[in-house]
Amino acid sequence: MNDKKCVLEPQHWDSEKNAREDGFLKLQYYAPIGDGYSVALAGADGSIDWWCVPDPDSPAYFDHLLVGDKDQWRGPGGRFLIRPQGCRYRTVRSYRRDSNILETLFITDTGKAKLTEGLNISVGQQLPWSELVRRIEGVEGEIKFEILLTWGNRFNNSHSWKEENKNTDFWHLDGLISIIAKTDGLIFMKSEDNLVQATCTSKTGSKDVIALLTTFDGPLARPSIEEIESRLDHTNDDWKRWHKNIKYDGPYSDFLKRSAMCLKLMIFGKSGAIVAAPTTSLPERIFGDKNWDYRYCWIRDAAYTNKAFIRMGLNEEAIAAFRWLVRTIQRHPPELKVMYTIWGEQIPDQTEIDCPGYRGSLPVVIGNQARDQTQLSMYGDLLETAWLFLP
Repeated sequence: MNDKKCVLEPQHWDSEKNAREDGFLKLQYYAPIGDGYSVALAGADGSIDWWCVPDPDSPAYFDHLLVGDKDQWRGPGGRFLIRPQGCRYRTVRSYRRDSNILETLFITDTGKAKLTEGLNISVGQQLPWSELVRRIEGVEGEIKFEILLTWGNRFNNSHSWKEENKNTDFWHLDGLISIIAKTDGLIFMKSEDNLVQATCTSKTGSKDVIALLTTFDGPLARPSIEEIESRLDHTNDDWKRWHKNIKYDGPYSDFLKRSAMCLKLMIFGKSGAIVAAPTTSLPERIFGDKNWDYRYCWIRDAAYTNKAFIRMGLNEEAIAAFRWLVRTIQRHPPELKVMYTIWGEQIPDQTEIDCPGYRGSLPVVIGNQARDQTQLSMYGDLLETAWLFLP
């Protein structure tokens, strides 16, 4: 097949044809965004439904992915929703070229607007806090948007509460401290312990920005919204620079490089570990009971990913991941375990969480009982990876 015809197409979504079922969006309509330290899942309808922060194996900060709309005891779960208010709408979205910054075009009968979103980094390195930023730009006509921000309960560990301060308001949740920064065109309608509602109207050429800044057990700065927005564009530039490091020009090049961009999001920058996925308890089949916590590092999967990085010329990521593997194995002799935490420690006991689950699929768990399985193939995978580093 001619590679020129193998291009990545934008994803299309319709609020009527692809409506949520009991508050749950089909999994193919989520896209990951990340900063190398945490990953959020952004839905095609404008809702970020999953985010574990500060680390990928932390308790969920946004957990709507596993809660939906109809849990009467817990409420709708944590989410960050931006959508046209009270009307049918369509979206067309894709990542920016050679980047992990996500763009969504909202289309209604009255206008079009573009949502650009990502997790910011600072000049090629991690910020001292997590910075989730979303920018709404008017393309044509006029659209009134509703913004909804709610917090999860960190796997039943805590409830959020608001602290009012003369400089800014803070939201506290299980050791996390958050602030919201925004442009003046975005108007708060409610601002409570576990709920923020706001609105804005896009017009041709307009621009509104809202950002959620979060840190764990430490001080939190209050940068200007202009500084935060500029970092979004700098983050896009950083992703494009990283993309240039991919050494591949064969068949299906766009697909392979996009896959490499996704795999890059699975690397935990603080240790070099490669997580299998940023989520827990998504079912292998709906209403099935094979729901696992994948926010850990499997030796076999990490070896496969490492081999791919080496063959694509991504030596920095490959070396960091292999060092993590070697250090972790040395720390836990004599038997090699199937998986370890992102910090190279033993996997915790599997525990069930009181939560509705994705579309009612139970159980919802943290930890993974597969830690004690035997996978003899991982020894060969590990040795083959080491061999690839030889000159």
